[in-house]
Amino acid sequence: MKEKLEKFISQAEMIDEEWEIFQWQRRVSAYLEKAVSAKEANDFMSLPEASNLFQVLSQQIGFLEGFCENLEPISVIEEPVIGVSTDNINLLNKRIFVVHGHDNEVKETTSRFIEKIGLEAIVLHEKPNEGLTVVEKFEHHADVAFAVVLLTPDDKGSSVQEPEQIRYRARQNVVLELGYFLGALGRNRVCALHKGNIEIPSDYQ
Repeated sequence: MKEKLEKFISQAEMIDEEWEIFQWQRRVSAYLEKAVSAKEANDFMSLPEASNLFQVLSQQIGFLEGFCENLEPISVIEEPVIGVSTDNINLLNKRIFVVHGHDNEVKETTSRFIEKIGLEAIVLHEKPNEGLTVVEKFEHHADVAFAVVLLTPDDKGSSVQEPEQIRYRARQNVVLELGYFLGALGRNRVCALHKGNIEIPSDYQ
């Protein structure tokens, strides 16, 4: 957690536009709420009023620096999986992001199974928009321990070199989010499930 907060502090020190402050505040507040408590997130956003946003930013950086100083070292008993950084992963996090296309039946079956075994299924369209763009909303909810990516035959496509070889493919947002979570969590924390005769992204074969 300390490294994550230090990363937020470094990002804040590079901000030079007011709109960047709002985005940074949302990311930090969301992280504090999930990793610590809603109270800490509220305290972070409820600092004394200042004459401008950059003074608010300075106060919030100080808040995070003070929070980091009070963090006690945490001993992790289990060894991390080779090739996967655990810096951004809360090992007690039960949040599982469900990436899906247009097959609602598969999405519902998978999500309800995840909940049945005591975990929390994060389905993006079920979350309130809160005035965020789609990308901001995705980033807001992507702090998870694991991702299940549902590759369902929602699109069709072919190679320019072989236009007659038309194959079913997953939606483009599904492929994008698969790549995001592979990079953010590591391959050992991403499960891709495919339905039917569907083209799998070549580098993922």
